Amino acid sequence: AENLVDQILCARRLRTAAFGPGLFSDPAWDIVLTLYRGQLRGEPVFTAQLADSASVAPGTIERWVDVLARQGLVEVQPSVSEVEGPVVELSAQGSSAMRRWLAQWLNCLCVPEPDTRLTSLLQRILDDASK
Repeated sequence: AENLVDQILCARRLRTAAFGPGLFSDPAWDIVLTLYRGQLRGEPVFTAQLADSASVAPGTIERWVDVLARQGLVEVQPSVSEVEGPVVELSAQGSSAMRRWLAQWLNCLCVPEPDTRLTSLLQRILDDASK
């Protein structure tokens, strides 16, 4: 799942490079993807990293993190570094939503022949989502 999330983030960066910034701006989605990748890696994600990942200003990240927190999708931990900012992580609700979305998205992919690796990954994601 981690490699898949990395590919999704890479595709989003390629889209921005091809079409320019702003046309498809969606920092909330970049934030959620980055937080899910951090969760999969077991690594904390700081607001400074989110700004870099989404290629937006720190103030924009703070506003979107507030929106996502009010929706119950993320949790913000106190700042441990003035430079990196607070740690942001997916809430249980946000993590569950990401697992469900990823499983559903994988199910929608048009694959000419069944790929046993993809089927196995989909099954693991669905198993995790049911927990």
